[in-house]
Amino acid sequence: MSAVVWMATDAYQEEDYKKRLESLMHLAELCIELLKQNDEHYADVSHLSYSIVVLAAAVAAAIVRYNTVQ
Repeated sequence: MSAVVWMATDAYQEEDYKKRLESLMHLAELCIELLKQNDEHYADVSHLSYSIVVLAAAVAAAIVRYNTVQ
C-alpha cells in the first residue's frame, strides 16, 4: 500500500473515531440527564407516597377515636 493511501486511511479512521467518540459522549450526556430526571421524579413520588401514608395514618387514628367515643 502506498504511503498516500496509508495516510488517507489513517486520517479517515481517525475522523471516524472522533465521530464515534462524540456520539458516545452525547449518548452519555443524555443518559446522565435521564438519570437526573428519574431521580427527581422518584423523589417527588417518594414525597407524595410519604404524604399519603401520613394522611392514611391520620384518617385511621380518627376512625379509631370516633369508634372509641361511640
